[in-house]
Amino acid sequence: LYAKADFQIYKPVDTVLTFAGINLAACVDTIILPLKVLDIGELDTLIIFYFDNDKQERDRPSLTNREKRYWPLTKLSFEDTFDPYYAKKEEYIVYNLRPESIAIDREVRSRMFSIGNEQFLKVGKDTIQVREVGNSLVTVVDTFGVRRQVNTIFDTELKGGLDNLNALCAFLEGYLSTGRDFEMEVQGFCSIRGNMEYNDSLANRRIMCIRLSMEQFNGGVLKNYIDQGRLRLAPKPVGASAAATIFPNPKMNPNLDDGGIFSLPAMIDRRVELRVKGANLKFNPPPGSTSSESNLQIPGQ
Repeated sequence: LYAKADFQIYKPVDTVLTFAGINLAACVDTIILPLKVLDIGELDTLIIFYFDNDKQERDRPSLTNREKRYWPLTKLSFEDTFDPYYAKKEEYIVYNLRPESIAIDREVRSRMFSIGNEQFLKVGKDTIQVREVGNSLVTVVDTFGVRRQVNTIFDTELKGGLDNLNALCAFLEGYLSTGRDFEMEVQGFCSIRGNMEYNDSLANRRIMCIRLSMEQFNGGVLKNYIDQGRLRLAPKPVGASAAATIFPNPKMNPNLDDGGIFSLPAMIDRRVELRVKGANLKFNPPPGSTSSESNLQIPGQ
């Protein structure tokens, strides 16, 4: 018999029941299976949320703060940013299917090589196929591969981030109701587009998007835990310090060219990572309990 609770904080039960000597037709007994709360050390989850190019409008709460050029606050949740970004999927596909033209100079020529009749260009650790046309190289686009990558970011990663966030919030709703505390790290990343101050502010706003989504979950059930300090999100704005600096077109200026917005490296860099790993989490057991596996009965079991 396999039994799984509605609340995700409980471990499922997989057991064998013996009915030898029992008249099942006349049986009216109730079988109670004790469920154990998930051991916090068993959690190992990384949820990634992707964002469009700076759509977390800055929120300046007072006139006295208007001199702050890059205010790190926003009123938008991740749900607010989801639909406008997803609506641009085809625009991102069209851009990435467009061949790049790269002017050939001595530096570019030094990174070119051939295999048979095909030409290639080394770009960082990657290699891209190119065609020499006059004084330029034209990239050879893997149409199927590019479509698959962009579709994966939008249909799997972007949608999956929202689904996984809701699942995590449902878990936290049950877990915190047992009296335990919970803390996790939230990292905000940006593409290389923009200066350091701008990107640090943007990384904070993206982190805040995730916090607002958690506060709004299920009518605000988690907001009290956050306000009380029992659900703690440790923000870590990484900004653009880990962003890609090499693009398929090495001559591209990410601050001026569309590739700084629409290219695959830029898409992947604009993200928030919510890290939930049991070994690194800080939590407090409920009063009077010494184990996270206590058999606690709560609504929804």
